[in-house]
Order: sequence, then C-alpha cells, then structure tokens
Amino acid sequence: MNSNSSQSQWANSPVANLVRYVPSGIYFARARVSGKLIRRSLKTDVLTVAQLRLSDLLKAERQAVESRASVSRGKMTFGDALGIYGSRLEAKVELKPSAKLYRQKCIEALVRSWPGLREMDVRKVSERECMNWAARFGAKYSALGLQQHRRYVAPCSGYLDRRGGALRQSGHDCEKSQNPAQSL
Repeated sequence: MNSNSSQSQWANSPVANLVRYVPSGIYFARARVSGKLIRRSLKTDVLTVAQLRLSDLLKAERQAVESRASVSRGKMTFGDALGIYGSRLEAKVELKPSAKLYRQKCIEALVRSWPGLREMDVRKVSERECMNWAARFGAKYSALGLQQHRRYVAPCSGYLDRRGGALRQSGHDCEKSQNPAQSL
C-alpha cells in the first residue's frame, strides 16, 4: 500500500483543524496545542456539530495544558486542583453517573461554603483555616455532611485524617456512624 492511498482516506474540511475520515465520514480534530499535535475523533459526521465539538475540544485541551503548566511552576490554586480532580472524576469508568454527580455537588457546596477557596494557593491552606471552615460548615449541616464534604479539601482532609480527632476537638463528632442494618 503506498502513501498516496492512505493520504486520500483523509479529506480536508472548510474549517481549520478539522479533517474527515473518508471511509466512515467521521470528523476528527487535528490541531497543535502548545506544540503538541492532537488528533481526536469528534464522533459525528455532521459538519456543524463537528465545528461546535471542535471548539469545545480545543478549549478543554488548552485549559489542560495551562493547568499542567501551573502545576509544574509550583503555583496551583485550589480551583486548579479542583479542575484536575474534576477531569479525573469524569474519566473514572467504575463510578456511576449518579456518584459522579453527587461528588460534583459536594464540591460545589464546598466552594459555596468557603468564600475565596478557588483563588487560594493550595500551599497556603492552613490547618486553622480548615478547622474554621469545619466549624462553620458543621454548625449548619450534619456531622455526616461534614464528613462527606471534608474529603474534597485535600490539604485539610490530610491533616484531619492524620490527627484523627481534629474535628471532634472543634465540637463536631465526625466519626463514621454505624449502620444499624449492617449489624443484622
């Protein structure tokens, strides 16, 4: 098979960074993002749908490159960390969609209950701030809700898990409650 026949399987489209695989008619994104060539299927054979998906894909790829760059520079905000966690959460195939939705809602509640958390440098989240947040959150919500939400504050939950009783010291009993049905 010569190179001309394999080249003819790909057809250019009237849109930049968009090519069509001729045998199937499926559109693919073919673009360079930060010097790296990416080619991904857009899973459609309709040009207008492919254009919309192309812009979404390129935006997501550029954001991923930007977040990786911020990690490598050592300047990561909590919002960057949440973005990485969110992309990893979406990639987990072993979780049901309802479990993913629940975790996303927990993250949204965490960000709503802690003003300025997204812009905060991850390294500057202190244990005192974590305990203050836990006290504020625990005053409004149940201990189980606090236990569920604290796992999304990685620096805080690391401290709380190491110290074990940090939340109990602030007046909140966050030990995992026994399920009465489990003992049957």
